[in-house]
Amino acid sequence: MTKPTLISTLLTDKILQFCFLLLLFLFSSSVSADWPKVPTPPSTDATPIAKQILYQGIPMQIKSFTSKVSMERVLEFYRQKWEKEFVENKYQAWHQISHKDDEYFITIQVQASGEESAFGRISIMQLQEKDAQPVALGKGIPTLPESIVMNDISSDDKQTKSRNVIAHNKRSIKSNAEYYQNQYTANGWGSVMNKNIKSNSQVLMFKKGRKEAVVVLQKIGGTSYIQINESEKTPWFN
Repeated sequence: MTKPTLISTLLTDKILQFCFLLLLFLFSSSVSADWPKVPTPPSTDATPIAKQILYQGIPMQIKSFTSKVSMERVLEFYRQKWEKEFVENKYQAWHQISHKDDEYFITIQVQASGEESAFGRISIMQLQEKDAQPVALGKGIPTLPESIVMNDISSDDKQTKSRNVIAHNKRSIKSNAEYYQNQYTANGWGSVMNKNIKSNSQVLMFKKGRKEAVVVLQKIGGTSYIQINESEKTPWFN
C-alpha cells in the first residue's frame, strides 16, 4: 500500500474539516446570556459544538448530546416539557421536536444508537424581526461576477474565526481556479497548494500570516460548485 504523502494527508484533513463545518449550517451558535436554557433528560450529556456562528446572518446555538435513555424517552421528555406547544416530525434520519420560546426557536434532533441509548443535537435559532434587512451573502469573499452564493456561515470560537461560503457558476474549473489563484495572490496570500483531484475537481490553499483559505472546486454536470473556507487562528495570549 502506498504511504500517504504529507500533501495528501493535509488535503484530506482540510476537506474533512471543511465538510464538518458545512454540516453546521443547520445547527449554528451564538453566545448570549438571554438565550433560553434547554433542559436535557436524565442520564444525558450535552456538549457545545461552537460558541459563535452565524448562518446567513442569523445567530444560532447548537449542542450535541448522548443519552443513556432511548430515543422515544428523549422525545417524550420534551413532549411533557413543552406540553402542547411543539411540532414533531422527521428530517432524513432524524426524529425532531421543535418549540418556540419567545424570540427563539428550539429544535431537538435525535437518533437511536441502541435499544436504551440515543444521540442528537439541540439547536436554538434567534428569530429575526420582520423588518430586518437581509444579509448580503458572500460579502467580502471573492467570487466571479456571475456566481450565485448559496450559503454563508461565520463562526468564532475564540481560538479560530472561520467563514464558509458555497457558490456556483457556469464557468469551467480551470477558469475558477485561475480566478482564485489571482485573487488571493494579488492580495498578499501565499499559494500553498493547487492540486487537481480528478478531471472535475481541484483544491487550492493559501496562507497569509495566521489566516488560511481553502478553495474546493467541483464540476457537476454543467455547473461548477465553489466551497471557500477562510479561517484565522487567534493567539492564545492577546
